[in-house]
Amino acid sequence: MTSDLWTDIFEPTKLDEVVGQKELVSMFKEYARLKHIPNLTLVGSPGIGKTLLVKLFAVELGIIKYVEGKQIDLIPGQFYLMDASSSRGIDDVRGTLKRLSSKPTIDGMPRLIVLDEFNFTIDGQSAMRSLMQEFSENVRFILISNDITNVIDAIISRCPIRTVQQPTFEDIKIVIENIQKVKKFKITPDAIEYLFKITQGDIRKLIGKLQDAALISNYDIQIQHVQDINVDIQTAKAILESAQNNYDQSREVLITVFSKTRNAKDLLEKLYMATYLTKFSELVLDNEIIQRRIRERIAEADFRLTQGTNALLQLDAVINYIKLIKYIPLICPKAK
Repeated sequence: MTSDLWTDIFEPTKLDEVVGQKELVSMFKEYARLKHIPNLTLVGSPGIGKTLLVKLFAVELGIIKYVEGKQIDLIPGQFYLMDASSSRGIDDVRGTLKRLSSKPTIDGMPRLIVLDEFNFTIDGQSAMRSLMQEFSENVRFILISNDITNVIDAIISRCPIRTVQQPTFEDIKIVIENIQKVKKFKITPDAIEYLFKITQGDIRKLIGKLQDAALISNYDIQIQHVQDINVDIQTAKAILESAQNNYDQSREVLITVFSKTRNAKDLLEKLYMATYLTKFSELVLDNEIIQRRIRERIAEADFRLTQGTNALLQLDAVINYIKLIKYIPLICPKAK
């Protein structure tokens, strides 16, 4: 099934389609021409296309191709993309990475292992350094990181840093113009400027907001169609209060607010702050315990959003927890 999301429709399928990043595109194209796979560390802010660049490098090498967003291995086993934010310890290195690195390769081309959101522990990185030395003929690593301070010097010396640049305003205009050629919408200059400001270089986020604005405005986008609606603290407090007694009403308000803002992290932040202003029990100690538990649940939801989970499900889970908390013992019986 073909996606109707613009973020999928207009995602580049080859290096030549990448807007900006001229130096990196040129570098990867030359590596592909030479059939050379380097060890690298790509660094840059979230959402600017670090992982996409590496995937397109693999496409240029002829290792993989993408059909409707699905990866097809043209050379089986030569490309492996791993979420290194969750699998990041020494056991993962000694298990998964060692198994992949020790497998024989085809036609002498090294296997490319991409560690996305690289955040290995110190022990994990030390083990990885040894693995890179042991299997240097078999495997190459490209690390992708938002924060280079998480990477030890011994890894950086083996995987030189390349910075993925923040898209410029001109880059963003080109992206929008390319989509306009297909989708035939109008957009005012101040709306483009505001989109550039609020998305802060995250092209995927920009395209998503652009599609929302086009649908809302009947394909005639003006600045009011792209402006974020901020959640005020009193609205967040009202959601918390109603969740205790009227779950359905609270959920309806929550969905309405989220549908307008499309910013789950901001809404969670306001709910977190509103817990300090909301009374959940007449007893002071019980109220404080409940507030702390709800803040902990909100923090968990915020973390799960960073892992790519469904935003509305996480928001709904928070108010569902508030509704049920009065049935949960506040103090363990053994602690009395």
